[in-house]
Amino acid sequence: MHLPIIISATLLLSLGMNLPVMSETTVEKAQGQKNNNLNSRQLRFNRRLWEQANISNYRYTFSNGCFCIPDARGPVVIEVRNGQTTSIISVATGKAVNPQFFQQYKTIPKLFNY
Repeated sequence: MHLPIIISATLLLSLGMNLPVMSETTVEKAQGQKNNNLNSRQLRFNRRLWEQANISNYRYTFSNGCFCIPDARGPVVIEVRNGQTTSIISVATGKAVNPQFFQQYKTIPKLFNY
């Protein structure tokens, strides 16, 4: 009596394993590539604008969307003078945070590189 149930379950499982995997259509792939190309061109254009402006003193607010400790997420205010980061201050506490958390993001050129 249990044998037909086992055979049925085995057949269902084996058939389920042979189903095609859902994938992007050709149109979706083309749209994704188009968006990636547009984003790359916009990034290059904006990098050139930044470089041409030759700004060495600035301040910006940065937030990192990650599953990490709150100090590494921000938001923080990053201040740069003469191209060097001078402070990274938590918006929430007004206190300095560990600069190691923001090594990749501590200047605008580093953001472009990232």
